[in-house]
Amino acid sequence: MKVKGMRDYLPEYQSKLNYLLDFVRQIYESYGYLPMDSPAMEDLDTLYKKSGEEIKNQIFKVEEKYGLRFDLTVPLARIVGENNFPKPFKRYAIGKVWRLEEPQKGRYREFYQADIDIVGCKSVEAEAELLSCVTTILNKLKIDYTIHVNDRRILNVLLDRFRFLNKEKAMRILDKIDKLEKEEVKNQLKNEGDAESLFEYLSEFSAIKEEQKQLEKIKEISLEVYEDLKQLKELCNSYGIAYKLDLFLVRGLAYYTGLVFEIKAKNFDFSIAGGGRYDNLLALYGKKDYATGISLGIDRILLILDQANFQFKTRKKIYVISDSMTYNECIKLATMLRTKNLIVELDLMKRNMTKQLEFADKLGYDYVFIFCEHEKKNNNLIIKNMKKNTQVKIDFGVSNYKLEEVLKYIETDD
Repeated sequence: MKVKGMRDYLPEYQSKLNYLLDFVRQIYESYGYLPMDSPAMEDLDTLYKKSGEEIKNQIFKVEEKYGLRFDLTVPLARIVGENNFPKPFKRYAIGKVWRLEEPQKGRYREFYQADIDIVGCKSVEAEAELLSCVTTILNKLKIDYTIHVNDRRILNVLLDRFRFLNKEKAMRILDKIDKLEKEEVKNQLKNEGDAESLFEYLSEFSAIKEEQKQLEKIKEISLEVYEDLKQLKELCNSYGIAYKLDLFLVRGLAYYTGLVFEIKAKNFDFSIAGGGRYDNLLALYGKKDYATGISLGIDRILLILDQANFQFKTRKKIYVISDSMTYNECIKLATMLRTKNLIVELDLMKRNMTKQLEFADKLGYDYVFIFCEHEKKNNNLIIKNMKKNTQVKIDFGVSNYKLEEVLKYIETDD
């Protein structure tokens, strides 16, 4: 029996996952991000340092002093503290993380994240590039989304203004705004500070439609944040990115210090990417520096693509049907075809042609190549298109390696 909240990755799903991970990796590398990974397990002290109370309770503990990583950012902070990288250091990491929380649609206890982070850059050029990189991925996948942006420094000022003494706890409660009704969140905040005034301010801000007026209101709170958001807007305009200022946006992890962002999929009740600036986190692991990053929720993106009937591009798959008289020659044929980046399978079970054909159909092969004793005698090869249910017979001598004719047919067939 599987552990609750965890899944088996069966071949069909794993094939789609592999496609998506390869695609994400390609885009990340096109922006100059370097690959990196870290152990699944860390010292609990490392994980506890800046996880926050809520996440601390979600860590899978192993023995008394170890835990499974709950994200890919804390391991990065530890690694940066232990190494000297040229700045800015731009890395990507793709892997599984674990959180002991209640499973629900689009949320598992074991799931994939695909992160990019920039260490050593103070300016908002870093955040703009992060948003450009991940939206390039989402645009190419034809996913509809909205980007929400806020700054933790604004929330810190407002929480001070409205007399919230435990700001970390207040932010954890406010972060539930997408999961609970606003009134319920407000009620939970009442014991922490002046929740009525806070919600009134945030609601008034949300009602402002003109972005320039929003920025002017932020200028009253913090000139520094105003300048950063103004510059971010100009940079995102150059990248062709639109976003919405959303003062209700918190991001649940305690280590965020400045700009935070979340990307929400339209017609779905969950986010598919999120991140922000965490300038103080690296100091906890031995080396103070600027840092910012964003993470893609791979499993949620796959869920959206599946529901949209996304066509995952895969290498063409060929099943070569042979018999005892032609098997060795078909080995040579399969070997040649594999050099052309094709997926090629031979029968290992000594089944008859009907059984082999049924097997190829069941596994969803694009083509079946038939080269049995009859075809060998007539020096031809039958190529059956399984998708169109059509077939063609071509002159072909395996011993003469007439492969170009076959490849030409496959390349022009679709």
